[in-house]
Amino acid sequence: MAPAVLIDDTSAISQQSTIPSRFLSDDHFPPTPASVPDSPRQKAANGRTASKTFGEHLAWVIEHNHVLQRCIDAKAETAMNEDVIVLSGEHLTLAELVAVAWYNVPVTVSSDSRVRNRVNTGIEFLQQHLEAGNVVYGINTGYGGSADTRSNDFANMQRALIQHQESGVLLPSDLGRFDNVSSANLQSLKPHNLPRCVVRGSMVARVNSLLRGHSAVRLEIVEAITTLLNHDFIPVIPLRGSISASGDLSPLSYIAGALEGNSDIHLDCAIDGGRRQIMSADNALRMAGLQPTIMRPKEGLGLMNGTGVSCAAGTMALHETQYLALASQVLTAMSTEAMRGSADNYHPFISDVRPHPGQREVAENIFRQLRKSRLVVGKDAHTAGLYQDRYALRTAPQWLGPQLEDLSLAASQVAIELNSTTDNPLVDAENGYVHHGGNFQAASITSAMEKARLSLQMMGKLMFAQNTELINTTLNGILTPNLAFDDPGLSYTFKGIDINMAAYQSELAYLANPVSSHVQSAEMHNQAINSLALISSRYTMDAVELVSLMTATHLYTVCQALDLHVLNLEYMELIEQEAEALFLEKFSDLASTWPEVLVAIKAGLLSAKSKDTASRAAAAAEATLIPITLALPRNGSMPLSTLDSWTSDLTAVITSAIRQTRIRFASPEGPPTLQYLGYGSAIMYSYIRHDLGVPLHKGLVEHPTYPSSEREGVQVQGEKVTIGTRIGRIYEALRSGGMRGVLIKSLS
Repeated sequence: MAPAVLIDDTSAISQQSTIPSRFLSDDHFPPTPASVPDSPRQKAANGRTASKTFGEHLAWVIEHNHVLQRCIDAKAETAMNEDVIVLSGEHLTLAELVAVAWYNVPVTVSSDSRVRNRVNTGIEFLQQHLEAGNVVYGINTGYGGSADTRSNDFANMQRALIQHQESGVLLPSDLGRFDNVSSANLQSLKPHNLPRCVVRGSMVARVNSLLRGHSAVRLEIVEAITTLLNHDFIPVIPLRGSISASGDLSPLSYIAGALEGNSDIHLDCAIDGGRRQIMSADNALRMAGLQPTIMRPKEGLGLMNGTGVSCAAGTMALHETQYLALASQVLTAMSTEAMRGSADNYHPFISDVRPHPGQREVAENIFRQLRKSRLVVGKDAHTAGLYQDRYALRTAPQWLGPQLEDLSLAASQVAIELNSTTDNPLVDAENGYVHHGGNFQAASITSAMEKARLSLQMMGKLMFAQNTELINTTLNGILTPNLAFDDPGLSYTFKGIDINMAAYQSELAYLANPVSSHVQSAEMHNQAINSLALISSRYTMDAVELVSLMTATHLYTVCQALDLHVLNLEYMELIEQEAEALFLEKFSDLASTWPEVLVAIKAGLLSAKSKDTASRAAAAAEATLIPITLALPRNGSMPLSTLDSWTSDLTAVITSAIRQTRIRFASPEGPPTLQYLGYGSAIMYSYIRHDLGVPLHKGLVEHPTYPSSEREGVQVQGEKVTIGTRIGRIYEALRSGGMRGVLIKSLS
């Protein structure tokens, strides 16, 4: 991982959304005893004066995001025939591979004579080595456990290699043959081909490795791959069949077959008007202006005997995982505010005395995000309720910290693999030797993916625990049952979400099991150990999908909880004002008892929070009778009519305050929640509510079949949609990359 990055201008951080400046002024977040101070960790390094320093993981993500956005921007600014990323075999980053794989950023082979000469030198040495009568595996020997055979038919030896590996299964629909699908059962099957972005990434990774000059593959072949990439002509590769032992032989054979012009290998091609067409390799090569390739000695093996596919799939999975790691921290801070939790959970002292770098970083990130929050509380039994927060908040730095450390190592492993020679045999032209080894064994990628997938499970489990605490009426403090905005007797708004999260977490926990422990001996027991790296990468991509669903769901939940907590604060302020005036009017001689009466009102509202508004208000009013009667003089008395009118009038005051505040929150202006949030949480909340347009859920009136757009004065603005559609909008923003900069800015 890169060293800590120093940012002295957070506005330079790439992002797709900015929060209005009026929400970021210190005046907007007036200091309170519960406010979180600025982080004390401010120092200078590398000759720069910095206002903020970040831990290793956040620093890496900031740099990764910067490189990715720079590549995307450069693509938009350059002519279509100009290349943005230059491949040399040495400096390819995860961000650059993602840029090519996901955003179709163009690539070119370096024109550096040093790079091109080492490729040509390796080819020349291998030719001389063969002419001298030497035996080289895969050129004049058979393959794998059949390496005891010999042949000097070099060209057909390469064809034979490619032929026996092109054994994966594709569906007709994977090849665009929908008219030929006669069985409805076939049409219902999931795709059997690798995602196009993974194949694009595989092509980049393999080119970068070949340019290191140890595989004896001609520059013409390398440049043909980049030509296909830049045309967005992408081979259709079977999803399954690789054990990533001698590299990803089977999937890479389809790239080799495409270059051969094999009429039964297909490419998914971008054509005019933004349309795509799947065509045979011979036709695709012709359209791209390329000639079919006849593989020379070692070239088929050099194309196939590498880890490019598992490395690309792993890169794509790890790319999204890094942002999900940020999301888990952002959500922890927002959940702390939504639960009126303690900022002391994340105080630097706690991590300084147990200085694991990941724990320290998580605590600092969350502490920084909560700066100026008016919702977090200190260690005060009178205001905090539960004296200590439950584990899902209080131990989040200790839970997430090791995951950041594992993800840092995983990123380092994948980055090294991207700029390595993964092949066998290896041509060492400088020292005049051909080495027979095992650099195709992709266990480093497996290791990275197992760590990433287990980290994803740990993040998901934390989100699940926090989410259910927010929804569960026995755990969520003053928040309503199921986070219902309206009366809970007819509104169960977030109950389904609680079930969804359990389903996601169950599947995620299953995926967390290691793949590497399920190795089967293969290929005449020659491949008795094999990495299963591509399988592990694929399952990690599945885990990314699940945690992304959980992240989107949790974001929807926590924003609702924040609004409801502010709703409670606002109507309690109104109740306190009006109820105190009513109390002094009716019981002027008992003025000193008002604080106890107010406590009774709050306790009554809390204990009756599962009741509808009128019943809840009545219960709170009845709860005040005990402190009032206890305050009467020993021999004193009070007419029952006075007590009856007090409870009746107070019930009306409470009912009106709650309903009027709900109506105000449901207005087009929306809740004033931003005024209460910490800086970082305000950025994310604003993005969800304003940029994405995902509003506070107003209860039963939101249901598309409810016969009106108004209920008890609460009106729905705009189209009525399901809860899943609201969450889906957040999910789309997360998976499309639209939330990348927002996550970074929330923590930084």
